[in-house]
Amino acid sequence: MTIRKTIVALIFLYLSGYVMANKIEKFEQLSINDIVDYKIERMIHSLDLTETQRIKIEAILQSSSNQIKKNKSELIKIKKQYMEMEPSDLEYKKKIEELSNEIGSLTSEQLILKSSIKKEIYNELQDDQKEKIRSGGIRNNRDKTKRGFRKKMKQFFRKNNQI
Repeated sequence: MTIRKTIVALIFLYLSGYVMANKIEKFEQLSINDIVDYKIERMIHSLDLTETQRIKIEAILQSSSNQIKKNKSELIKIKKQYMEMEPSDLEYKKKIEELSNEIGSLTSEQLILKSSIKKEIYNELQDDQKEKIRSGGIRNNRDKTKRGFRKKMKQFFRKNNQI
């Protein structure tokens, strides 16, 4: 009896993993434009952006999104390399140090790029919008976790019939 329950549980676990993997793949295949649209939509609602501000901020996000995506894909490649490494390899420690240096440089590039984007967007805002950001008004509307962010983003794209 317990073997049957175990087998049934394993089948459901396998199927749920398969279904979730397909949903995640669809979500990760979103284009840069889709993600930029979502971010702009959130800013419009939380900061009451004007049309000219929206156009300028969209251009800022669009111009930098390719570099961010490139850095992110490089970080994923490095993580895969790390996962495939054998600890018994003679050069293991040296390879780990090289990978950690690459991760460090890519992470610092990413941080600098995101900071410059934030500054450019901040410069496009009016004083009352800047005050709203400073007071935490926009943060109160933000999702607290990555999972919450993904959930909100999926809802946005489902609403627009893109997923």
